Amino acid sequence: MKLKKLFNAAAIAILFSGCGTLLLETNVKMTKSVWLKPAEKEKQSIYVSLKNISQENLEILPMLKSRLEEKNYVLVENSNGADYILMINILFANNLKEAYAIKNAAGVGITTGIIAAASSSNTRDSLLIGATAALATGLVTKALEDKTYRAVVDVTVEEKREDAEALSEVMGQGYKTHQTRVLAEAVQTHLKLEEALPVLSDKVATQISNIF
Repeated sequence: MKLKKLFNAAAIAILFSGCGTLLLETNVKMTKSVWLKPAEKEKQSIYVSLKNISQENLEILPMLKSRLEEKNYVLVENSNGADYILMINILFANNLKEAYAIKNAAGVGITTGIIAAASSSNTRDSLLIGATAALATGLVTKALEDKTYRAVVDVTVEEKREDAEALSEVMGQGYKTHQTRVLAEAVQTHLKLEEALPVLSDKVATQISNIF
């Protein structure tokens, strides 16, 4: 009797392991929380800088700017004097098969050191870090590799200090720096890259805007 139950359980497990994710599943998280001091002014100015070293076009800027404006932030074209400086670096945006291809081409294994490393000034190294983080971070673990799309985005927020004017003569002392990494995921059977990118863009833009 017990053997029969075990056999039935195994059969069910095999059956469902072959099924894909019919409904779109998404998730997003940050590797570190960012806490900003409550704004004292009604409108805060923010300068946004975007760098994309991934191989795909993750369009997060329009949505991000819209969400920030909805929160009464004033977007400025110059970082000088801005209350906040938001710097974004898109490291990776694709499916897991592409991430494996990048990792294997570099001949580098997944290590804690690579995952924890900060964004490198070298585009190849930064892309490898992004691909490695995409492989190592399973938000929806049951999905198939070629239908699991992930975005890895580094975020740096520089928050103007109250004593910024007194420290303005000292380079870099007028702002407090916060750093985190945003990881987003979209999973669905037969999901294509061109369908996944807008979903990932929305998730990343929303997560970043929620910092403010």
